[in-house]
Amino acid sequence: GELDRARSLRYAGHYDEAFALVTDADARARTLDHPPVWAEAGLLLGSLQALRGAASEAAVTLDRAFLAALASDYPYVAAWAAIAATHVVGFLGHRGAEGRRWGELAESLLARIDREPRAVAALYGNLGNLAVMEGALGEARTRFEAALAVAEAGLGPEHMIVANLNANLASVFRRTGEHARALVHYQRAREIFSARFGPSHPAFATLTNNTGALLQVMGDLEGAARSYREVLAQERRAM
Repeated sequence: GELDRARSLRYAGHYDEAFALVTDADARARTLDHPPVWAEAGLLLGSLQALRGAASEAAVTLDRAFLAALASDYPYVAAWAAIAATHVVGFLGHRGAEGRRWGELAESLLARIDREPRAVAALYGNLGNLAVMEGALGEARTRFEAALAVAEAGLGPEHMIVANLNANLASVFRRTGEHARALVHYQRAREIFSARFGPSHPAFATLTNNTGALLQVMGDLEGAARSYREVLAQERRAM
């Protein structure tokens, strides 16, 4: 029950409150003789550590969750721990080769969870981010477009993963100089974020800031200023 509550707080953007709850739940879970709950608690704790900027700690926690899930034959959590580690180790930790290895481990587990669309889309998106980091923009675009197709077909056009993937595609088009296409994808991501969570969610600030940066490059300084003011107002409310 506590893990479910912490998970809800995480998705709502209340990272500190979720972190406090799951830290306690994780410590108590490890006193139980039940590895599946160790794995589930570790997966959630690792994701929150990453969101709060502690990538090194998150990598260790996710590794522990992955091993506990394998030991207890819990492929769902093992797959998600590997998917998260692909991003945390490879992208946030700037260790591309290790991140891709985690991606291979995640890919090998997808069949055991019936290639759940959310998991497939998340993995492909994380691998796309690795490709962006390495400057392989063609690969990144292919990854993001494949992930978006899976997410829209399996989860619906308003899912948060669809929003994230639109933002990721926008980042690729921004880097390749296709600014108008980038703006379309940023706007689509903003529409989904706003409808699902409202403008006070922390992730919305990042998206709005990136939109402002794009508008600035495009010469729309008034639009860029509006975006930056929106982020500053949100910072005072929610961060």
